[in-house]
Amino acid sequence: ATNRRDGPPQMRPIWYDYDGGVISMWTSIDTAKLRNIMRDSRVSFCIQDEAWPYRGVTVQGRAEIIHRGRGSVPKGQKIAHRYIGEEAGDRFVDLITDESYVILTVTPEKFASWDNTKAPPYSEK
Repeated sequence: ATNRRDGPPQMRPIWYDYDGGVISMWTSIDTAKLRNIMRDSRVSFCIQDEAWPYRGVTVQGRAEIIHRGRGSVPKGQKIAHRYIGEEAGDRFVDLITDESYVILTVTPEKFASWDNTKAPPYSEK
């Protein structure tokens, strides 16, 4: 989530990579999230397992643009491989031939997590 100019959060799903205590995201320069970050670098997001038993974390921090255009490709390729596999990820990245993408990094400042693997077994009735 980023902060809109008029106050409410602006939330969108985004591909990410977590490595060495830093979260990296690859996004287009024509997004509301990037415009919001350029004005106010505070961000938050939530990552959760997609199936029971759910585990997850919410993170707050400040985003920073570290690479633009073709300089964003190596990290963007790693992120794409994570979500759609190596072959499809390479095809996706090959479409990025201009200066229209950036890598954002967030160094987490605050965390909150949950782990339902320690919860009683779930049963359907």
